[in-house]
Amino acid sequence: MGIRSIALILGATIALFGCSSIAESQTTDLIQQDTVYKRLSPATVNGILRGMGLEYKEIRATDGRYIYQFELGGFGVGLTLQETGEILELFSGFPMDPPPSLKAINEWNKTRRLNAAYFDDEGRVVIRSALDVTGGVSRESIKEFIRTFRSILSNFPIWLQSQTAK
Repeated sequence: MGIRSIALILGATIALFGCSSIAESQTTDLIQQDTVYKRLSPATVNGILRGMGLEYKEIRATDGRYIYQFELGGFGVGLTLQETGEILELFSGFPMDPPPSLKAINEWNKTRRLNAAYFDDEGRVVIRSALDVTGGVSRESIKEFIRTFRSILSNFPIWLQSQTAK
Protein backbone atom coordinates (compact mmCIF):
# COMPACT_ATOMS: atom_id res chain seq x y z
CA MET A 1 0.00 0.00 0.00
CA GLY A 2 1.50 3.26 -1.09
CA ILE A 3 1.52 6.65 0.55
CA ARG A 4 -1.11 7.83 -1.85
CA SER A 5 -3.50 5.00 -0.78
CA ILE A 6 -2.90 5.67 2.91
CA ALA A 7 -3.58 9.40 2.38
CA LEU A 8 -6.84 8.60 0.59
CA ILE A 9 -7.96 6.22 3.34
CA LEU A 10 -6.96 8.71 6.05
CA GLY A 11 -8.72 11.55 4.22
CA ALA A 12 -11.89 9.49 3.77
CA THR A 13 -11.83 8.47 7.44
CA ILE A 14 -11.43 12.06 8.60
CA ALA A 15 -14.21 13.21 6.24
CA LEU A 16 -16.53 10.44 7.42
CA PHE A 17 -15.99 10.95 11.14
CA GLY A 18 -15.74 14.72 10.80
CA CYS A 19 -19.17 14.84 9.08
CA SER A 20 -20.57 12.49 11.67
CA SER A 21 -19.40 14.76 14.48
CA ILE A 22 -20.88 17.79 12.73
CA ALA A 23 -24.19 15.98 12.20
CA GLU A 24 -24.25 14.88 15.85
CA SER A 25 -23.42 18.42 16.96
CA GLN A 26 -26.21 19.86 14.81
CA THR A 27 -28.70 17.31 16.14
CA THR A 28 -27.67 18.12 19.71
CA ASP A 29 -28.04 21.84 18.97
CA LEU A 30 -31.57 21.27 17.64
CA ILE A 31 -32.53 19.27 20.70
CA GLN A 32 -31.10 21.90 23.04
CA GLN A 33 -32.82 24.80 21.28
CA ASP A 34 -36.18 24.07 22.90
CA THR A 35 -35.88 25.54 26.39
CA VAL A 36 -37.24 23.53 29.29
CA TYR A 37 -39.46 25.62 31.55
CA LYS A 38 -40.15 24.83 35.18
CA ARG A 39 -42.02 28.12 35.56
CA LEU A 40 -43.73 30.21 32.93
CA SER A 41 -43.86 33.95 32.60
CA PRO A 42 -46.76 35.79 30.98
CA ALA A 43 -44.34 36.80 28.18
CA THR A 44 -43.61 33.13 27.44
CA VAL A 45 -47.31 32.25 27.34
CA ASN A 46 -47.99 35.26 25.09
CA GLY A 47 -45.25 34.09 22.72
CA ILE A 48 -46.60 30.55 22.56
CA LEU A 49 -50.17 31.70 21.86
CA ARG A 50 -48.97 34.14 19.19
CA GLY A 51 -46.78 31.42 17.70
CA MET A 52 -49.86 29.21 17.38
CA GLY A 53 -51.68 32.00 15.55
CA LEU A 54 -54.25 32.44 18.32
CA GLU A 55 -55.86 35.84 18.85
CA TYR A 56 -56.42 36.29 22.56
CA LYS A 57 -57.35 38.73 25.28
CA GLU A 58 -55.13 38.83 28.37
CA ILE A 59 -56.67 39.63 31.75
CA ARG A 60 -54.86 40.03 35.07
CA ALA A 61 -57.13 38.68 37.80
CA THR A 62 -57.22 40.24 41.26
CA ASP A 63 -55.67 37.08 42.74
CA GLY A 64 -52.57 37.46 40.51
CA ARG A 65 -53.49 34.90 37.86
CA TYR A 66 -53.22 35.70 34.17
CA ILE A 67 -56.22 34.63 32.12
CA TYR A 68 -56.05 34.37 28.34
CA GLN A 69 -59.35 34.17 26.45
CA PHE A 70 -59.42 32.87 22.88
CA GLU A 71 -61.27 30.62 20.49
CA LEU A 72 -60.12 27.07 19.88
CA GLY A 73 -61.86 24.93 17.29
CA GLY A 74 -64.98 27.10 17.52
CA PHE A 75 -65.11 26.91 21.33
CA GLY A 76 -64.52 29.80 23.73
CA VAL A 77 -61.56 28.87 25.91
CA GLY A 78 -59.79 30.29 28.93
CA LEU A 79 -56.16 29.58 29.73
CA THR A 80 -55.06 30.43 33.25
CA LEU A 81 -51.46 30.91 34.31
CA GLN A 82 -51.19 30.72 38.08
CA GLU A 83 -49.33 33.59 39.76
CA THR A 84 -46.39 31.27 40.57
CA GLY A 85 -46.05 30.33 36.88
CA GLU A 86 -46.14 26.64 37.77
CA ILE A 87 -49.64 25.63 36.59
CA LEU A 88 -51.42 26.16 33.28
CA GLU A 89 -55.12 25.41 33.22
CA LEU A 90 -57.43 25.29 30.20
CA PHE A 91 -61.19 25.45 30.57
CA SER A 92 -64.29 25.85 28.45
CA GLY A 93 -67.97 26.01 29.36
CA PHE A 94 -70.85 24.36 27.52
CA PRO A 95 -74.28 25.86 28.14
CA MET A 96 -76.64 22.94 27.54
CA ASP A 97 -80.39 22.79 27.59
CA PRO A 98 -81.30 20.34 28.89
CA PRO A 99 -78.13 19.76 30.89
CA PRO A 100 -76.58 16.30 30.82
CA SER A 101 -77.10 14.02 33.77
CA LEU A 102 -74.66 13.88 36.62
CA LYS A 103 -74.24 10.19 35.76
CA ALA A 104 -73.02 11.10 32.25
CA ILE A 105 -70.54 13.66 33.63
CA ASN A 106 -69.28 11.12 36.17
CA GLU A 107 -68.85 8.56 33.39
CA TRP A 108 -66.76 11.06 31.39
CA ASN A 109 -64.56 11.65 34.43
CA LYS A 110 -64.15 7.93 35.10
CA THR A 111 -63.08 7.17 31.54
CA ARG A 112 -60.84 10.17 30.78
CA ARG A 113 -57.40 11.16 31.94
CA LEU A 114 -55.84 14.58 32.30
CA ASN A 115 -59.16 16.43 32.07
CA ALA A 116 -62.39 16.64 33.99
CA ALA A 117 -65.94 17.81 33.49
CA TYR A 118 -68.10 19.47 36.13
CA PHE A 119 -71.10 21.75 36.55
CA ASP A 120 -70.25 25.36 37.36
CA ASP A 121 -72.38 27.69 39.49
CA GLU A 122 -74.44 28.75 36.44
CA GLY A 123 -75.26 25.13 35.54
CA ARG A 124 -72.92 24.99 32.53
CA VAL A 125 -70.78 21.94 31.96
CA VAL A 126 -67.12 22.92 32.12
CA ILE A 127 -64.24 20.89 30.73
CA ARG A 128 -60.95 21.56 32.48
CA SER A 129 -57.40 20.35 31.93
CA ALA A 130 -54.28 21.30 33.89
CA LEU A 131 -50.56 21.12 33.16
CA ASP A 132 -48.06 21.24 36.01
CA VAL A 133 -44.83 22.61 34.54
CA THR A 134 -42.61 22.21 37.62
CA GLY A 135 -41.10 18.97 36.27
CA GLY A 136 -40.07 20.80 33.11
CA VAL A 137 -41.91 21.36 29.83
CA SER A 138 -40.95 22.68 26.42
CA ARG A 139 -42.83 25.14 24.23
CA GLU A 140 -43.83 22.18 22.04
CA SER A 141 -45.26 20.37 25.10
CA ILE A 142 -47.40 23.41 25.89
CA LYS A 143 -48.58 23.66 22.28
CA GLU A 144 -49.49 19.97 22.35
CA PHE A 145 -51.39 20.52 25.62
CA ILE A 146 -53.48 23.20 23.85
CA ARG A 147 -53.98 21.10 20.69
CA THR A 148 -55.07 18.12 22.78
CA PHE A 149 -57.59 20.31 24.60
CA ARG A 150 -59.05 21.37 21.25
CA SER A 151 -59.56 17.69 20.43
CA ILE A 152 -61.18 17.05 23.82
CA LEU A 153 -63.60 19.94 23.26
CA SER A 154 -64.54 18.61 19.83
CA ASN A 155 -65.12 15.10 21.14
CA PHE A 156 -67.06 15.95 24.29
CA PRO A 157 -70.41 16.91 22.65
CA ILE A 158 -70.21 13.84 20.37
CA TRP A 159 -69.49 11.58 23.32
CA LEU A 160 -72.26 13.19 25.37
CA GLN A 161 -74.77 12.68 22.58
CA SER A 162 -73.82 9.00 22.40
CA GLN A 163 -74.50 8.72 26.14
CA THR A 164 -77.97 10.23 25.92
CA ALA A 165 -78.83 7.89 23.05
CA LYS A 166 -78.26 4.88 25.34
